[in-house]
This record gives sequence, C-alpha cells and structure tokens, in this order.
Amino acid sequence: DPARSPAAEARRRELARLAWPEAAGTTPEQREALELAVRHRLTPRAVAAVLGLQPGSARELLAAAACEVERTRAALAVVETGDCATVGRLTGAPQVLLSSALRR
Repeated sequence: DPARSPAAEARRRELARLAWPEAAGTTPEQREALELAVRHRLTPRAVAAVLGLQPGSARELLAAAACEVERTRAALAVVETGDCATVGRLTGAPQVLLSSALRR
C-alpha cells in the first residue's frame, strides 16, 4: 500500500508538525482532508470514504492541499526574514496569515 510507504509516513509526520496557520491558504475541502489525514491519521482511501470521494480524487485533494501548505510556508518564511519589501508593505506586519491571493 503506497499510503503506508516510508515516504508517505515521513510526509504524514511532517504535515502533523504543521502549525495550522500554514494551512490558511487551503480551501475548506482541502483543510478538512488535511485534518482527516494528519490529525486523525487516516489513509487517503479512508479520507475518500469519509468525504464521499473516489480514492484518486482524495489523493489529488491531499496533494493540492500539501502544495498550498508549502506555498504558504515559503511566503511566511519571506515575511519572517523581512527580505521582501513588497510582501512587507502588503502585510504591514511580520506575523501574518496569507491568503492564497496574497501568496501569488
């Protein structure tokens, strides 16, 4: 089962360490899928069953959510280092929740 591979387990552990502000750019559906996968430790197949999705759709949803989390992480890192004047000017604060529109 690919959901039980060492790489999948490592990714699940990494996502479990998230401070949820990093998931702020996700859609409600993505956030729910992340909650199920990370906090409740459900496999993508189980997430699909809970959400009423096909397993492939649940995997795609989780992958898209993970991409959004990574984008937010990168944007927050830029804001925290203060190396981007444009982002600093837009946010006006070193600690900020970035919407998906602001991250792009």
